[in-house]
Amino acid sequence: MLRPALLLLTASAALLTASSCGSKETQAAAAPPTAEASADTELIPVQTVPLAAQPLTEAIRASGKLSSATELRLGFKVGGIVTELGPREGDEVRRGQVLARVNPAEVGAQVTQAREALAQAERSLQRSQNLYRDSVATLEQVQNARTAVAAGRAAVQAAEFNQQYATIVAPVSGRVLSRRAEPGELVAAGAPVYELSSSDAAWVLRVGLADRDVVRVRLGDAATIHLDAYPELDFRGRVSRLAQTSDPASGTYEAEITVQPAGRKLVSGLVGEVDITPRAGAAVATVPVEALVSADGSRGYVYTLRGRGPQVQQHPVRVLRLLGGQVAIASELPLGTPIISQGAAYLTPSSRVTVQ
Repeated sequence: MLRPALLLLTASAALLTASSCGSKETQAAAAPPTAEASADTELIPVQTVPLAAQPLTEAIRASGKLSSATELRLGFKVGGIVTELGPREGDEVRRGQVLARVNPAEVGAQVTQAREALAQAERSLQRSQNLYRDSVATLEQVQNARTAVAAGRAAVQAAEFNQQYATIVAPVSGRVLSRRAEPGELVAAGAPVYELSSSDAAWVLRVGLADRDVVRVRLGDAATIHLDAYPELDFRGRVSRLAQTSDPASGTYEAEITVQPAGRKLVSGLVGEVDITPRAGAAVATVPVEALVSADGSRGYVYTLRGRGPQVQQHPVRVLRLLGGQVAIASELPLGTPIISQGAAYLTPSSRVTVQ
């Protein structure tokens, strides 16, 4: 009979103890913090680094197509009907090889006409000179006849020149990239019929560079080329040409990178990427990536300590380029200024910090 009563008293004592402890904890939580604790919670721990400078040496990446440095578009000097066409796309040709001809009837008739006109002018000159000796013709008539002979000779030269270029002859040894006509077709004067790549010329990768990149590149800068056809191999090269004006369509500046074949077979049209390593340029201010806050496009902010106190100060900067874990910036801050890096993302202009 005494055991249930004892258990009840024990439970009541436990409840009273728990209530007392809970009351003390509640009072402790509700009590206002001391001044020391309040000051500690307001200070944000940060770390600083000095504003440094380094040259812009980051590689520039671009993509383009491989081609021969010398690519020729060949056509006829005069229009006409194509009567003969030789090699097709991919065929190799040798220098001096006849590639195509047009029907020679028309251009041959022009040569004959010019020669006959010259012969007539020469006869008229001879007759005028004879009459002039007999005082029948005037000096002016003789001079006019001489002018007609000179004009006739020029016409013969022009006709024979056109006749010579009624045949397309390979000016270099190489490979046919395209053939744009077939026998029996009428082609206009100057219209491309064959496109050749020279086998004696170097291989180049033509790429387009943005304006901010082209100013960093100079002739002779080293480059590494990656071709999709040889994914396991890196080709070496150098910048061999830089355009001085932008392309109206793309707004980029064309650059040619001469590629060393490294014993591999290269063909026009291979797609590849190039990493150009510009030589060290002017040094620019850099800060760690985590020090840059509120970046919007090319604008952002960094924080510095205000005097020796715990206050901070926000400074606007212009973002130039990402250099791995660093950001190149343009700022009026002098080099060596302590820039808040770790903890900068948690700051506002009214924050108070403690430097660790």
